[in-house]
Amino acid sequence: MDLRDEIVAAYEEDAVYGGILAYLRSPTLGREKTFSGVSRTFYWSHMYKWVRKWVRICETCQRVKPSKSSQDPLRPLPIATEAWRSVSMDSIFGLPLDAEGRTGVLIFVDRFTKMVHLIPVSDTVTAVETAAHFIDCVFRNRGLSESIVSDRDPRFTSVFWSSLFQLLAYEPVTLNAVTRAKTKQALATPNTAASTLAAWSACTLIDPGNAGVPVAANYAPMNPARPVDNAAVSEFVLQRQSIAPFCA
Repeated sequence: MDLRDEIVAAYEEDAVYGGILAYLRSPTLGREKTFSGVSRTFYWSHMYKWVRKWVRICETCQRVKPSKSSQDPLRPLPIATEAWRSVSMDSIFGLPLDAEGRTGVLIFVDRFTKMVHLIPVSDTVTAVETAAHFIDCVFRNRGLSESIVSDRDPRFTSVFWSSLFQLLAYEPVTLNAVTRAKTKQALATPNTAASTLAAWSACTLIDPGNAGVPVAANYAPMNPARPVDNAAVSEFVLQRQSIAPFCA
C-alpha cells in the first residue's frame, strides 16, 4: 500500500481524526483547505497535485455533495469585531439516530473567530430548549452575545429570546437582538456540517451513537486554515495549533 494511502487510513481509524478527514474531504471546502489541513502534519513530493486528484475522485465527496438549490437573496451583516459578541445559530435535522435517539444538531458559530459548537438534539427541540442549550454551551463559557443571527421564523426567535432572559432571570427592555438573516458565512457552517456528518455515515467511520461523534464534529472545524488570513481557528482561539491524538 502506498504510504500516502496508509496515512489516510490511519486518519480514518482514529475516532477524532477520522471526523477531521471527513471534514477535510467535504466538498464545501475543496482542495485548498484539504491541502492546508493535511500539510500541517505531513509532506511528500507533489503533495498538492496528489491532494487535488484525491478530492476530485473521492466517491464519498460526490455522494454527500450539498445541493445547489436556489436560495433567498443573501443580506450582508455588520462585521463582527470581537469574539462571541455576535453568534450565528442554525440547525440540521434528519440525521441518523444516535444512542439517545437524537437526529438533529444545533449549531452555534462565533462570527468573529468562526469557532463552532455543535449540540445533538431531537427533531422536536423547541425554542425554549434551544435557549437552554445556548446558556449551557455558549453563555456559561463565553457570556451573553449582543446579537444572534438566525434563519428561523420570527415566532421561534421571539420565543427563544424571551426564554433566554427568563432562564437568566433578567427582564430585558427590548427583544430585538435576534436577527433573521441569511449570509454566506451563516450558511457555510451548516452546509459543511451536513456534508461532514453525511460523510461519516456513508463511510461508517464512526458507529452510530459513538461518543467520538460530537467530539470530532466540534474539533474538526478547528484545523483547516481560514482563507481570509490562512490561520486555523485553533490558532486564533488558543494562540497555537491544537494537538490531536493522532499527532501526539
